[in-house]
Amino acid sequence: MAEPLRLKLDYTFRQPELLRQALTHRSFGTPHNERMEFVGDAVLNCVVGATLYERFPTLPEGDLSRVRAGLVNGDTLARVARQLGIGHEVLLGEGEMKSGGAPKALETIATFIVSRMNNSSPWYIDRLQVVAKPK
Repeated sequence: MAEPLRLKLDYTFRQPELLRQALTHRSFGTPHNERMEFVGDAVLNCVVGATLYERFPTLPEGDLSRVRAGLVNGDTLARVARQLGIGHEVLLGEGEMKSGGAPKALETIATFIVSRMNNSSPWYIDRLQVVAKPK
């Protein structure tokens, strides 16, 4: 992973090989990030849900669900990934680059990276809330 991205994330991964895998789209080769998305989605939903629950103790369940859905979705995650410059690190195959597959790849990668980071630091919630605000 490029040093500028590591500095933006302010995080050092204990297993950098998993980050490389997370940045590798299936069209580029193996190992790739496809299966990581499954776990990343689950972890991200759980972490965001728990953080919202703690930060907004009077918000009803339906509202919490709507806020979480607004934060944890493909468009928001792709925007977070673009803001962090993750797109420059993604390994896509030639055909995927030509077909415009980068936004889905960014969503997958952002999901994995956020889910792997230290859950004791809610920086990702703050980042998601800023990015998810309506224009």
